[in-house]
Amino acid sequence: MLTGAGGHAPGFRALQPREAPTPVGASISADGTTVAWMGTNVALQARMLSGESQPPKYTEPLWRRIADGPQAPIRRITGGSDPTSQACLESHESVLQRPPSLADPCQGPLSTLVAPATPGVVSGLEGNDDVIPRLSADGYTVAFLSNAPPVALGEGFGQGGAAHADLYVVDMHPGLTRDQALRALTEPASGDATDIATTAPIIDVGISPDASEIAFTTKRTQFPLGSPAYVNAPSGAAGMLELFDVDLATDSLTRVTQGFEGGPSERPHQQTPAGEDPYQSAGDGALSPSFSGDGNTLVFGSTASNLVYGDGNTPPADEPFGAFDGSDVFAVSRVLFGNASAPQDVGPPPAEPASVPSWLLGVTAVSRRDGSVLLEADVPGPGRLGASARGSVILSGVASARRARRSRAQRASYVASTALANAAGQATGVGLVGMQLKLAKRFASLAAKPGGLSATVNVTFTSPKHATLRQQLQVTFLQRPVRRSGGTATRRRRGHRG
Repeated sequence: MLTGAGGHAPGFRALQPREAPTPVGASISADGTTVAWMGTNVALQARMLSGESQPPKYTEPLWRRIADGPQAPIRRITGGSDPTSQACLESHESVLQRPPSLADPCQGPLSTLVAPATPGVVSGLEGNDDVIPRLSADGYTVAFLSNAPPVALGEGFGQGGAAHADLYVVDMHPGLTRDQALRALTEPASGDATDIATTAPIIDVGISPDASEIAFTTKRTQFPLGSPAYVNAPSGAAGMLELFDVDLATDSLTRVTQGFEGGPSERPHQQTPAGEDPYQSAGDGALSPSFSGDGNTLVFGSTASNLVYGDGNTPPADEPFGAFDGSDVFAVSRVLFGNASAPQDVGPPPAEPASVPSWLLGVTAVSRRDGSVLLEADVPGPGRLGASARGSVILSGVASARRARRSRAQRASYVASTALANAAGQATGVGLVGMQLKLAKRFASLAAKPGGLSATVNVTFTSPKHATLRQQLQVTFLQRPVRRSGGTATRRRRGHRG
């Protein structure tokens, strides 16, 4: 059909590459009960503190359970204030404290006013960041991106203003404060916003229907959070957007994309100096992750040319990256490990070593009232015991030959170490053997002196086919007088008077 002035054919615009529209829209849960969206004019839709006055540009992810009917309230998924928490209701607070503090009972988990020109949970995000929250099949789990820094990190991990986007997951079941409901799945590994390996933005996100897995894409290579734990070896340098998967059941983080030879994602590109990213386009690499109904298959798009062998539709390195980028759709199956336990072979226990009694000698000594010493020897087997006591005593004798000539054998006293007592015993087996040491008659009176007589006792134990055992100990020969009872002494005194 010809139309227009003069009946000429209408003009047609030249074909243009497809461009992504401004990131707006909403998500709906698979069961159709819940919707979520990134909202503006939040104060007109959800509850805020009575004294809060947010500009229309203020953004927060919002959530509503439409299955509950037209009167179902719109709830804030996360944000700056948390006016519904019990602590906040009891405080009667009307505005948040500044600077943000976790001690504030009405403070939410994110510091949302770091960039006053565009405040909120998303504040000046990069063009390819996906701001639409993602819902689980039942709608109670929400995954979303935000570049508002957590209050707990303090002013954006040292970056001052809004950081690059990170990934969060929220539990929307009732009874939880926004702090309790929020969990960070990524966190910057440094305070340098220009370092791609540590702070590159999270670009795209997807969630499995049962909310057990969350996928995202980024150029980051370092993930400092210990939960979820990053189980892959970090890449040597940041490059294309790679696809990662968080398994909440195992609390692990895995890099999904890799070349068919095991390296990182790549495509033909111009050579760049070491440390410089050769892929300058923000959307170069993996995008748009999506899970199957059972969560075991993950599909995504990628401009990489080495994910499968024979991918030949990628433009050569000397052509500029544009709409005809050679991107393809890929599917990855989840690796499931069986529950069967590995077979185990348990051999017989090793034979117990034959018990060999220790060949040792132990001796104790007790001073007795009669001036003797009782030895008790703990012997390891049959054998013969011997004990000998030596001590220093004062002896009398000739002082010296010279003095003897002068004094006609004058006698003198001197101190000498001499044998004081001996004892012997026979052991028929393992156990205690007693021996009594009595001072020789010439030394017996010394036991009655104050302090008694000290001596060194050497005990030996001999047994066939064994080394001789020896033990040395100090003893005291001490004779104690027998004390008579008071009653007897009294009766004797009375009898003497009679």
